[in-house]
Amino acid sequence: MNILFQTRKPRRFHHEMIYVDERKERMNLLEERARQQLNIELSSSEEALRLRLHQALKPSKSRLRLQHSFYIIAPALLILFLFAILLLIL
Repeated sequence: MNILFQTRKPRRFHHEMIYVDERKERMNLLEERARQQLNIELSSSEEALRLRLHQALKPSKSRLRLQHSFYIIAPALLILFLFAILLLIL
């Protein structure tokens, strides 16, 4: 009679992370590297560590130049493309 009223236990939930926060991992790695290079603890010199991390994550000047040149080239190409379409129509 015990078999009829026996309740099953639910299946256990197991979730493996598919997506990883790369920025968070990079920040942790930079913090660890900065701690090792400075050879100090986080609480004693938190401002120096924050400044070092800021400098490490700041975009380089060459990357900024490429972004600015894109803003000049893209509209020029768009105008040329529209002019070519206009010539084909007429």
